[in-house]
Amino acid sequence: MKSKILGIIVAVLVTVSYFPGTSLGQDSGEELHALSGSVYTAEGQPAGATSVKVASMDSVWSTEGTYSIGGIPSGEHTARAYFMDDGHTVVYRKIMISSDSVIDWHKGKNWVTFEFGEDSTLTPTSVELTQTSEETESYSGLGEFGPHDIGSYYSLVANYDDGTESSQHIHFRMEAGSSSDPSPNHFDFNHGHNSVYGFMQDSNGTPVPDVKVTTGELSFSTNSDGFFLFQNLEVGTNHTFSASYWGNELMEPVTTEISSGENWMNLTASVEKNMPDYANFTTQIITTSVESVNVHWVGGEYTDYYSLFLDDELVYRGEQEYYRFDPQQPGNYYFSLETTNSNGSRMNPKELRVVVLPMQSSSDLWSSGMSWDYSILHTPYFQQNKTYTAIGSEMVQDSFGNLVESYIVRVSDDEYEEGEKAFRWVDSESLMTVHTYWADSPSVSSYYQEGFLGWRFSDTSGNTVNPLHYRGVEDVSLHFNRTNIIGVPGHPNGYDDTTNKVEITHGVSLETPAGSFMTTYLRITDDGDGVVSWEMWYNETVRNWVKVIDRIPGSHSDVVSWELTSFEVPVTPQFITENDSKLTDDEFNIEWASFQGALAYELTENGDLIYNGQATNFSVTDR
Repeated sequence: MKSKILGIIVAVLVTVSYFPGTSLGQDSGEELHALSGSVYTAEGQPAGATSVKVASMDSVWSTEGTYSIGGIPSGEHTARAYFMDDGHTVVYRKIMISSDSVIDWHKGKNWVTFEFGEDSTLTPTSVELTQTSEETESYSGLGEFGPHDIGSYYSLVANYDDGTESSQHIHFRMEAGSSSDPSPNHFDFNHGHNSVYGFMQDSNGTPVPDVKVTTGELSFSTNSDGFFLFQNLEVGTNHTFSASYWGNELMEPVTTEISSGENWMNLTASVEKNMPDYANFTTQIITTSVESVNVHWVGGEYTDYYSLFLDDELVYRGEQEYYRFDPQQPGNYYFSLETTNSNGSRMNPKELRVVVLPMQSSSDLWSSGMSWDYSILHTPYFQQNKTYTAIGSEMVQDSFGNLVESYIVRVSDDEYEEGEKAFRWVDSESLMTVHTYWADSPSVSSYYQEGFLGWRFSDTSGNTVNPLHYRGVEDVSLHFNRTNIIGVPGHPNGYDDTTNKVEITHGVSLETPAGSFMTTYLRITDDGDGVVSWEMWYNETVRNWVKVIDRIPGSHSDVVSWELTSFEVPVTPQFITENDSKLTDDEFNIEWASFQGALAYELTENGDLIYNGQATNFSVTDR
């Protein structure tokens, strides 16, 4: 079955899908084989949940450090291991399947594989990996060495008995691979051909990455170390190499004759390329009311001007490092930033998200400033304490495409790094989460997670019902749908779609660390396998869930449970600006929630009145 994930405000989870290994050739009648083995951490211990995939077959997840995939047809395939629980890293390689095979995967290691081109007139007497002293004299089809450290450089040498004892050399950096480049460490040998390789540096000996090295119709972009590699150039021919960056030539062309053996050709740039550095927003998320907000960024070196885009539309171009944004309506707005000079442009992949909060109705179940503290236990791994604070409301689209009136909730955690942010959008009637967003601290990574959920509760007549207030006698069913967007390189996005039976019981007593409560109890059972996926307890005084148990939360935990430890329904005005905000600018904006019945607000600083009026924000300057 597919894994499922709890779609309420007290969840910060990753969804993955589990499928049995579907055969590529299950209808063709051809002979099929199995691939099995173990998965290991960098320290050699059994790895956590790891997804192994062959070609276009469905992923198979490891169990206690082992995996097995059946139904693989004979032939050459691409295989991949994704270490979900060990750093979200991947390893891609080419494999040859002709019988049942065993491959053990290691985080941070990969294989070099090789075969002989169709035009090769002579096969080597031996192939060796010089740095590890590995050598083979017998091979059929696909040869391999490894696994060895990703990021390290190796030399692959094919030796020929052609009367001249010629050899073909390939120097390369071991790579992890990706879906767009699944065979980065695979090479073809052709007798009578050889490689040219080297490092591109500037006059100070600093590596120059992303340079286009060209000979004839062949080109190669230098990697982060400035390394380049050209393969299978005919021995005895002359080749002229040039290097350019965004059309700017960095050196005089160099001509060399291709010979047998090592063909090192290190290059030095005589012209500095100096692409503009990235400009960075001072924060990744801003929450504000429907009023003007300043978007600030910090520029880097070699920048002539900045281009600011709002939802891919250019809104500013110039030299200043700020922009005043005047939103016309509530919603989510995405800004991106590009720097430009005469050598080219760079678009920073880290976006700024501005959440514009609308005014709230006095009849809402939740009001801005209400908060709930939960103790969250991930079995068997770890425990967390999180605070969920209501900061506004907004119409958002669920995964079924329906517009849902939702509360906006800010998620806080003492373990969050500076700049790390998380938000939830919760259905204002059923209190089920319909949208989630988390962004890592800009100083740590540009990773993010975004979820789109749909909850369709209905009776046997097909009428929509609210499970919190339903007191009918008909059975209630749930169609649950979720799509997770995982902004982590190599991480597969997750999808859930299930039908479920819902049992609703009112007047259930429950003890929690926050006290004893009379609750409405929901027991949700998957129609497909009978598993009790979720148990949920709601209390009218708390106006939220006081306990939740999710038994199929995803690969990171077996069970996740939430228990209320405290809550606050404010009787005084509440700030929306986060507590203990760390600011680097001497100008900032303080915002507070609309308080029901208030005619005016007074804001004091260290006991001194600094504002008196009806607005819900105040700009502080020159601090």
